[in-house]
Amino acid sequence: MLAGKKHTPSVQNIPEIARKSMFLTYKNGLSTLTERLVETLQDAKLLHSTGVESITPSTMEDQTVQYELLLSTQEVVHADAIIMATPPSVSAQLLAPHVPSTEELNSVRYASVANIVMTFNQDQISFPLDGSGFVVPRKEGRSITACTWTSVKWLHTAPQGRFSYAVMLEGLEKKKSFISQTKRSWKKWLKTCES
Repeated sequence: MLAGKKHTPSVQNIPEIARKSMFLTYKNGLSTLTERLVETLQDAKLLHSTGVESITPSTMEDQTVQYELLLSTQEVVHADAIIMATPPSVSAQLLAPHVPSTEELNSVRYASVANIVMTFNQDQISFPLDGSGFVVPRKEGRSITACTWTSVKWLHTAPQGRFSYAVMLEGLEKKKSFISQTKRSWKKWLKTCES
């Protein structure tokens, strides 16, 4: 990690607001990170589109624990350690035979969230682009929970002279009401900006 920092490219060609932002990303998206990781991994076997059906721990003669993973291809893999980067419900299913309770994993709630990205000509925007977006408190009771000026934070997300932003919406219970809820929330937000 430190060695990588020494070779960090200059950020002089990005605006001041983006230089100060905590919300930076790679120009070609986050897949840049995983693609580079795959390029640099040595002595590793990468399995794509393969799930884990079950995990069976076993104690070895030297008292260390080894894990046997049954894959969706019916191949068996042995591992000294496992990192689970799966949704809590999947982790709960795999761990259930080996732990006293998976209640906490199964109780993790998910929110129905939509992310809508829109782009306009900059001359169509009547408010100053001197921020990076906003967050709406839940007590406001709106479908919009946040809005981020993507083209201010990440220059490559919109061509010159265009303004791009992403709106996060939740509580969209019925697909049919999605468009009408979005329009209502958006109109309320625009009135706030114009006043």
